[in-house]
Amino acid sequence: MFGYEHGELLGQMVERLVPADLQAADRSHRAVYAEAPRTRTVTGRLIGLRKDATTFPVEISLTPVTTAAGHFAFA
Repeated sequence: MFGYEHGELLGQMVERLVPADLQAADRSHRAVYAEAPRTRTVTGRLIGLRKDATTFPVEISLTPVTTAAGHFAFA
């Protein structure tokens, strides 16, 4: 969907999948979510950024997961 090969995004920040003009808002939303994580569907203007720099609309759901390695969210 995003045009990356398997493993190509390992170690990369999620911002790589968000257009530059939406990255600040995305960081803010993720910080708020981290304060009170819960399973939910994300609403609003959601745009993905492909490897070739084209954009496309996306739908995202978040699910918090706690493991021995820490707290994460599946998207």
